[in-house]
Amino acid sequence: MPLLAAFFPTRQGTQVTVQEAISDYGVDGNAYGDSWLERGLQKLHFLSQPLQIGLRNTFRNKSRLLLTLVALTAASGISVSVLSTLTGLTATLDKSDTFFQDDISFSFSRGYPIEEILQAVEGVKGVVRIEAWILATLRLRLADGSESRDITVWAAPPDTQMLQPLLMEGRWLQPGDTNAVVINPYLYSLRSDVRVGDELTFIIQGRALPFEVVGLIESIPNGLNPSPYVYVPYDYYATEAGEVGLANRAQVLLTEHDAATQTSFAADLERRFKQGGISLDYVITGADLRRAFESSLNIGILLLLVMALLMSIVGGLGLAGAMILNVLERTREIGVLRALGASDGAVLQIVLVEGLLVGLISWLLGAILAVPLSAALSSILGNAFIRIPLDYSYPIGGLFAWLAVIVVIVLVASYAPARHASRLTIREVLSYE
Repeated sequence: MPLLAAFFPTRQGTQVTVQEAISDYGVDGNAYGDSWLERGLQKLHFLSQPLQIGLRNTFRNKSRLLLTLVALTAASGISVSVLSTLTGLTATLDKSDTFFQDDISFSFSRGYPIEEILQAVEGVKGVVRIEAWILATLRLRLADGSESRDITVWAAPPDTQMLQPLLMEGRWLQPGDTNAVVINPYLYSLRSDVRVGDELTFIIQGRALPFEVVGLIESIPNGLNPSPYVYVPYDYYATEAGEVGLANRAQVLLTEHDAATQTSFAADLERRFKQGGISLDYVITGADLRRAFESSLNIGILLLLVMALLMSIVGGLGLAGAMILNVLERTREIGVLRALGASDGAVLQIVLVEGLLVGLISWLLGAILAVPLSAALSSILGNAFIRIPLDYSYPIGGLFAWLAVIVVIVLVASYAPARHASRLTIREVLSYE
């Protein structure tokens, strides 16, 4: 890669004739003002003279400008995309918090009588409601007559207060429903043709039972397991599965929903269940589940931030090198400006304007690049870590925050060349070769 990068400028240098080398004054010999952009810049008479010169100088060496923009634009695009991913992660987890209203989930080692489950936690202050569910697996009969892999089934009371369904089509389960089922888009990986109102056949305890699809809910992360899941009425499922009056899950809703309260009640209720002879597989709070999702995604986001930081450093170093070359090439021009009475501040302004314009262009290009890139990252990272695409949201606030970062990078990269240019004296310019 270094050899490839050095090939084109080296080849261009070997093609310079002796006459061209002797007559070269460090300024691009091509006529300025041929392109529509250069002609437009010449019409900005309302700007100060140093500002006009800085704007024109930016586009003099277009190949160097392009190379400088590549790294800065890539850094801008990746950084804004990472901010978009963070925004999407927060939105997705907030949506998950809205969907799952329960504060604590208890998973038992087997099915226990619902009366024993409720009795174990009866009278605990701070517990608003506790519901007994069944969590199991079933299989779907596919279009070709074969059976699918295991699908998670949640048998819940139709009037549950532990969920606030985010419906895309149809409705939620209702009291009196029997063979009704609510699906989510995960199921499309098995049957892409399923729609609300269709009939699906599930294999429960070796028996094929028909279910009517009454609703389609949004994809919500319910754990790090990517398998499809469905919701069915508790009474109907328990009857068909031979588990009437039994439950292997308890969903608990508290008066307070902060992480500390959830942890405290989880420990207390776990102790009560064990005292009641109920064996537990695991306990998880809503805060624990959110932290698990965040920590899994933060790994990928951190790697992207490091990549964006490295590209920003490379872009800043590239800009600093380009500005140094620009100052060296225009040493005689700076001498002419000095002879015409240009102050140190005017020369400093010319170089800084050139650097700031490069930074602004890279920011604008990065903002455009971030639109498809952030959408792709939201989908890729979401599917990789929590098995669903993250909600896409373009971070307007983050975009302008990155503008401030770009300005700082540009000023740091441009200050030394600008300071050097502003200190050149007419005597130094005349002796420059």
